[in-house]
Amino acid sequence: VTSEMGFLDQLPWDLVTILAVMVILALPFLYDTHGPLQYHSRFIFYIASVSATATACIPIFMLRPWNVKNILYITYILKHVTKVMGITWELRGAEYLGADRGCVIVANHQSMLDILGMFNIWHVMDKCAAVAKKELFYVWPFGLAAWLGGLVYIDRLNSSKAHDQLNNAAKLMKTDKKM
Repeated sequence: VTSEMGFLDQLPWDLVTILAVMVILALPFLYDTHGPLQYHSRFIFYIASVSATATACIPIFMLRPWNVKNILYITYILKHVTKVMGITWELRGAEYLGADRGCVIVANHQSMLDILGMFNIWHVMDKCAAVAKKELFYVWPFGLAAWLGGLVYIDRLNSSKAHDQLNNAAKLMKTDKKM
């Protein structure tokens, strides 16, 4: 029995992997260009960094699932992505976030890049349970890593269910002090 090898079977996958890594590593050097190439190279670098970090952290997070301190591992790595991308952040009121008490932070963001701002202040908050729409859970590997890191997903289309989910999270914060 003979079979014809398809195009994909003939590709040297180790070479393809090396080329993909080289392209991702070259992306920051394309930042000095202008227009769409600059935007897309930064966006691809960001997505690749978040995905790789989340993938690497998932096994660690499985050792202590749903612990909000898991996210600190990701933030230590991804806060450096903003430096590579040329984004700077200024945190005002850090003394309020660092206090040993509960607080609510509303981060009404406009793009998926805004989460980089949270990565840069997470270490000040130490124990923080973020809330996000349930659809983000399906953006893997980020969604799975965030879930294992204690992120609370809510169903925005079902207000009573979302309310119950937030009440359960609040109950955990008060009784177990897990968040």
